[in-house]
Amino acid sequence: MKLGKLILGAAVLATFTANAQGEGDRNECNRYKKVANVAYGAKNYKKAATAYLQAEKECGGLENAFYSPMIYSLERMVKETEGEEQAAYIDSLLSTYDNAQRQHGINVSYKKKEGKYLLLSNRADKLEEADSAFSYIIYNHSEEATDYTVQQYYANIYTLWSKAEGEAKDGYTKRIIGEYFKLNNIVSEKGLTPRTLEVLTSYLDYVARDCESLLPEINNFMAALPQEKDLKKSNVNNFIKLLETKSCTDSKEYEMLIDTLIAIDPTSVDAKLQKAKLLDVKGRTSSAVAAYKEVIDLSDDADLISDAELAIATAYYRARSYKAAHNAGLAVSGKNSVEGAKIAANSVMASINDCGNTTFERKANNYYAVEIANKYGFSASRYQAACPSGEDIFNASKQVGETITLECWGNRTVTVQKF
Repeated sequence: MKLGKLILGAAVLATFTANAQGEGDRNECNRYKKVANVAYGAKNYKKAATAYLQAEKECGGLENAFYSPMIYSLERMVKETEGEEQAAYIDSLLSTYDNAQRQHGINVSYKKKEGKYLLLSNRADKLEEADSAFSYIIYNHSEEATDYTVQQYYANIYTLWSKAEGEAKDGYTKRIIGEYFKLNNIVSEKGLTPRTLEVLTSYLDYVARDCESLLPEINNFMAALPQEKDLKKSNVNNFIKLLETKSCTDSKEYEMLIDTLIAIDPTSVDAKLQKAKLLDVKGRTSSAVAAYKEVIDLSDDADLISDAELAIATAYYRARSYKAAHNAGLAVSGKNSVEGAKIAANSVMASINDCGNTTFERKANNYYAVEIANKYGFSASRYQAACPSGEDIFNASKQVGETITLECWGNRTVTVQKF
């Protein structure tokens, strides 16, 4: 008999009845136990796995002490095999987890592994069982939740969602959004890696593609915030970032999150930064800029300062205060300096209609935008395309290579060029 069939047969035939065994059965039961233990001691896991399964069948179940070496032997054989043979060992292993817990009660260690091997079986009919196994660990024994457990649990729900249709798909959509909020708390409370939150967010992005699907769950999230201050702040900040990513910043939920963060710690730089963002979103540019400047004054974090400086330039540009945006853009330091320079160049280009009396004079301002792009190392092509044409230069009685002054930009001198 082939090994795969033997293993599957043993798993299927294993029963747990209270019927009395005959003497012959008892002898076979003890013989297979002995064979299994000897093989296990000799690290012959293939022989041990087969003998334990046969002992389980002959004995009508095993004492709890036998299940640990039996499961270890089966797990080793799953690792050492592939294809149909591996699938047979996985089926036997899953049956063994089930049989052991049916006789001796729930074993958290087995339950954790069960979800892993249900997924490893790569069978669609096992996905819901895997969902139950992972869910049991995460919500009944959260102390056992790991990066792997949380990631696989959420990925499996996504797989169920991808295979569902109609009302079932709608149900999984709502569940994926709701679980994201719950698991976020667990990630924070357990101190799991940032990578886990990235994985959760990547799956959420496929499902919740708009604010309409995401925002209704915010209120539920708010009601379940952890009480510990730092965890609470971390959760709120994560969801503020989520709504910013989804462009949901004009929603009342976004404002509620900002207000919550400020209420948690009103004097923190973090809270002041979020307040500035909220003022910015509401179009209160002057107040937002003042708030961003307060953040810059209070912080010694170079990256945070750079973010605030860029936000000031962006706020001015959005408000069409192009000279202020230009000045603020060039003042951006650190990691965002190039992005700030882009705002400065775009501001020059956006304001040309107010800078000059002739077509040549107005277009000539773009020579300055080209200089900014070249200095900071980003593409100057769009600014070059907006510079004076050969005809514009001729009509203005100018020469290529001639120096001219740009009054709008502090009497800056630039060279006439033909691009």
